[in-house]
Amino acid sequence: MAKTYDKVRYIETSGFNPHYNLALESALIDAAKDGELIVYLWRNDNTVVIGRHQNAYLDVNVKKLVDAGGFLARRPTGGGAVFHDKGNLNFSFITSLSDYDVNENNDIIIRAVKKLGLFAEVNGRNDIVIDGRKFSGNAYLKTQTAALHHGTILISADTSKMSDFLNVKPDKLEGKGVASVKSRVVNLHDLDESIDVEAVKQAIKDVLTEKYGRISENSAVDEKKTDEFYKKYSDDLWLYGKDVKLQSHKYKRFSWGYADVSFTLSGGVIKDIKVFSDSIFPDDIDAAIRALKGLNVLKENTGLNQVASDVLSLINE
Repeated sequence: MAKTYDKVRYIETSGFNPHYNLALESALIDAAKDGELIVYLWRNDNTVVIGRHQNAYLDVNVKKLVDAGGFLARRPTGGGAVFHDKGNLNFSFITSLSDYDVNENNDIIIRAVKKLGLFAEVNGRNDIVIDGRKFSGNAYLKTQTAALHHGTILISADTSKMSDFLNVKPDKLEGKGVASVKSRVVNLHDLDESIDVEAVKQAIKDVLTEKYGRISENSAVDEKKTDEFYKKYSDDLWLYGKDVKLQSHKYKRFSWGYADVSFTLSGGVIKDIKVFSDSIFPDDIDAAIRALKGLNVLKENTGLNQVASDVLSLINE
C-alpha cells in the first residue's frame, strides 16, 4: 500500500552557512507532526561536515580547510565526514516517529534520479549508488517524537577538495578495495552534463507531487529555536569537543564503523572514556559510553550492546 501523508511541506534555503542550515533542520525536527512529511533542501559551500561522534582533527585536515577559508560543521547524526560545496545538494526528510519510513524516503531520491535518465539503487550501509559508485550518502536520527533522514546528492561537487580536506583512513579504503576518495564517488553531472542543481530540485518536487498530490511550500519556521540551535552548532565546543587528556588510546575498525578510543583505567575500572566513531548509529555510541564508564574490565561483563562489547574487547587487547 502506498504511503500517504496529510500534508507535505517543501522547504528550500538560499543561504550557504552550514551552521544555520543545520540549525534550521533541527528546528524543523522539533516541529514535526503526525501525518506530515517535511522535505528540506539545502546547500553549504566550502564546508566539511562531520558526524556526531567524529574527531575533527582525526578525520579532517582542519588547518588546510581553515587556510582555504572553509567551514567545519558537526551534524547531530552519525556517519563519516563529507565535503559540501554548491555542487552538492542536501536533502532532509523529517517526520513524526510513527511516520518514519527510510525505504519511502530512498524511493523519492531514486525516482527523482530516474526522471533525469539515471538508474540508482541503495547499496551498503547508507549509500545510494549508480553502477556501484556513490552519489548519495545518508544518515539518520530519532528523537522521542520525530525522525530525520538526511543525505547528500553529488551533482557537480569538486571531488579534488574531498581528497584534500578529508583524512580517509587506509583501512576503510582497503575494505572497499579502492585506492582513493574520488574513486568511490560520482557526480550526476559527470554521467549526464545536462543535470544541474535546479534540475535535481525540480525532479524531487515532481516526484513528491506524483506520490502525494499537492505539496505546500510554506517555509515558516520557529526563528527562536533556529537561533538557539545556530548558537549550539557554531560553538567551538560542539565543533571540536572538550579537550580531555586520557591515559590510553586504541583504534580498530568494526562492522559498525571505526572506534577511536581514549580511556583512563584505575584498578581495572574505566574512570573516563571517549569514543570517536563514524558509526551511522550515534545513539549506540552514547549507550556504549554510558555502559562502559565505571565498568571493571577485570570482571566478566554481560548484557552489553554490540558496540560496548566490541569497545571493551578493544580496551582489553
